[in-house]
Amino acid sequence: MAFFFEVLVTGLMVGIMYSLIALGFALIYKASDVFNMAQGAMSLFAALVLVGFLTQYMHLPLWLALLCTLAVMTIWAYVIVFVVLKPLVNRCNFPRSLKNFSTQFDKFIAVNLVISVGQKNPVRFGVN
Repeated sequence: MAFFFEVLVTGLMVGIMYSLIALGFALIYKASDVFNMAQGAMSLFAALVLVGFLTQYMHLPLWLALLCTLAVMTIWAYVIVFVVLKPLVNRCNFPRSLKNFSTQFDKFIAVNLVISVGQKNPVRFGVN
């Protein structure tokens, strides 16, 4: 019986995560008419910023680290919207596929920031 409840709770949590991801895609697409392919990279970036505030750089308490992460991600989101997305969305003759591809730039920047700032000696798999 305990196994049943464990599987039930795990299934519910996985389903909730999938629904939140789908809701994020739908909300961003309806608001900006751009399919954001950098959503996962931005979540990774936010998680590693939080870890950096908690353990690696500042050793802040959890509540303050959450507030600082929220501030950093809000600033980062405004930079992405007003530097990358708004100029492209407002162009009438700009192809839709290139508007969607512009979010790859966000993903590229977020992942490279995580790699370069996140660890002093990043782990490279498959390299001896």
